Amino acid sequence: MPNPSENLRRRKDLSPFLFHFTKGNDAEAIIRTIVQESKLKSDAGYICFTERPLIMCDELMSYFKKYPNPMYKPYGIGLRRDTLYKMGARPVIYGTPDEGKMLPDVFKWRFLQMDVDSYDYSWLREWRFPGNELDFSKFNSDDVIIVTPTKEEEELAFTPDYDVDFVYESEDKQVHPYLTMTGATRAWRSINFDRVRKD
Repeated sequence: MPNPSENLRRRKDLSPFLFHFTKGNDAEAIIRTIVQESKLKSDAGYICFTERPLIMCDELMSYFKKYPNPMYKPYGIGLRRDTLYKMGARPVIYGTPDEGKMLPDVFKWRFLQMDVDSYDYSWLREWRFPGNELDFSKFNSDDVIIVTPTKEEEELAFTPDYDVDFVYESEDKQVHPYLTMTGATRAWRSINFDRVRKD
């Protein structure tokens, strides 16, 4: 029998990727570190993602721009949802504090308190990956997508290629090696929010 969710995956409100966005004044530096190390890290015991499609994430980023210290910045990484699910990622369980207490300890990492009158973050459509580190270095390149605000910043998805060259310095009469960038190899797929809005 075919997978009944196959047709649903073509919906505009669903995405084949879960997205993790950075925050703070050094959001761009953080995403650069994530890409260089091919790892997501967290001290919380889980790593957060949103299942919102990118067009909906763009709306969210536009909303966050209104605030001096936004919850998230438009630098992120998308990892294929089905791959993360097979590794243990799950949707957040929203509920009251009393409902959270009823959960077995093994599920508490998935729980997020919700109060429709005062504390409702269900619009984030959050998923969590259990653990303090997620190494995506062995992921298929089609299962990773780097998200940036503009096309110019998409160079994050490339790994520079270098060659060693030598130059003779007449002052000290020695030959010195130096690195020359010869190009760049695309390590991951990439997209920017300017293109998301245009498309």
